[in-house]
Amino acid sequence: MPETTTLLGLPLVAPGQAQKHVPVNEALGQLDRIVQCSVRSRSLALPPQEAAEGDGYIVGVGASGEWAGRDGALAFWENGGWRFVAPREGWRCWVEADASMFVFSIGAWTTFGTSGEIGNLTRFGFGTVADDNSPFVAKLNTALWTAQDGEGGTGDLRFVMNKAAQGNVLSLLMQSGYGGRAEIGLVGEDDFVFKVSAEGETWHEAIKIDRFTGRVRFPMGSVREVLASDRTFYVRTDGADSNTGSGNTPAEAFQTLQRAYDFVARGLDLAGYRVTIQMGAGTFAGLQIGAATVGSGAVAIAGAGPGLTVLSGSGHLLAWDVPLTTGLSVLGATLTTSGTGDCIHAGASGRLDVSDVVFGACAGRHIAAVATGAEVRAAGNYAVSGGAVRHVHAEAGGLVAVTGRTVSLIGTPAFGAFAEATMLGCLVLTGNSFSGPASGQRYFASGNGVVRTGGSAGSLPGNLAGTVASGGQYL
Repeated sequence: MPETTTLLGLPLVAPGQAQKHVPVNEALGQLDRIVQCSVRSRSLALPPQEAAEGDGYIVGVGASGEWAGRDGALAFWENGGWRFVAPREGWRCWVEADASMFVFSIGAWTTFGTSGEIGNLTRFGFGTVADDNSPFVAKLNTALWTAQDGEGGTGDLRFVMNKAAQGNVLSLLMQSGYGGRAEIGLVGEDDFVFKVSAEGETWHEAIKIDRFTGRVRFPMGSVREVLASDRTFYVRTDGADSNTGSGNTPAEAFQTLQRAYDFVARGLDLAGYRVTIQMGAGTFAGLQIGAATVGSGAVAIAGAGPGLTVLSGSGHLLAWDVPLTTGLSVLGATLTTSGTGDCIHAGASGRLDVSDVVFGACAGRHIAAVATGAEVRAAGNYAVSGGAVRHVHAEAGGLVAVTGRTVSLIGTPAFGAFAEATMLGCLVLTGNSFSGPASGQRYFASGNGVVRTGGSAGSLPGNLAGTVASGGQYL
């Protein structure tokens, strides 16, 4: 039979033991020392010269005299002598001199908290259990933070959070069913962002506030600004799509035509005014219109001049498949494509005016109107420097109109057919002057498509005669 208890080392009463009160009293004394343990000090390395009955101390480092070799032990003055207790892992003791609670852990006493304070916790669970991933957890219905006013308070309350560096995350993440739905803060950068998600995986950045300028952007669209006058936005090769587009400088201009148009279509009500997207010199990708502008008015895409501003891409260069509700125009640029794309592809109702452009080599068609209500018109003279499958093409009720213009043919561009109308498409090509030769068929009309020139069969460029089939008409 053991002589003491396993955890606290209390003496046990042996069977048939005489003077049973001795171990019982010893056990009670031991309990008196360590239960609700409280000592005077934890810094003394020498015993105090005077001590009252029951005074306790945590023996300091480098102890000597009667305390020699007892560093960290609990020492109590009882019956004219010192009684020592070796602390065990997890024991707690209140130290009066420090007004603090200490815990014995890994062979040393460490502070747990002062009067009215708890410190150095590695986990804290309020109403639930904390773990390594969430060392601070609170499970409750409501929480209140209120400023201290009076008794030394200022009436202010500032909640401060800090991250280590710009690339880290400092955010408030809101979840539903433990899946992220909204996040605000400094997420991987130092601009302030508001993000939302439907399922916790794909996130949409709804609001972004620039840390340098304080400007607010709505990357996914916003409440529209109603224009009160005409406005110009700028696009430069050395700009940035995070800019506002409001000035013709690298720090203000957009970098892509797509960003400029999307900004106008998603963020503005034209209210009858004209927006000009002014492009600088250089080569730019094209524009895929996925949203029409709002409010009566017009949008003009203006380059620095043919040969200076080049729109180039492998797909359709200027294209829309949604109905356009306001006028759109393009001028002062060279348009060229690779792949199978058209330079201008009108895939839904709406009108585009072109002038002062050069159509370069195109693997598809220079101009194609392929839907009812789709309309492309030449608002001014233009040039053609490269070949294409078709120069102008209309089908399915689409309309291309080039009337009373000078069309300059540079070199000898080659076409499968210069003009084609099919499936009720209509080409109106009257009163034009074509300077320079072209090779290929002049026109092809089929499926009740109409090619109207108001002139002879040789009115259009090309070195091969035009043809009509399946109800097509040449007028």
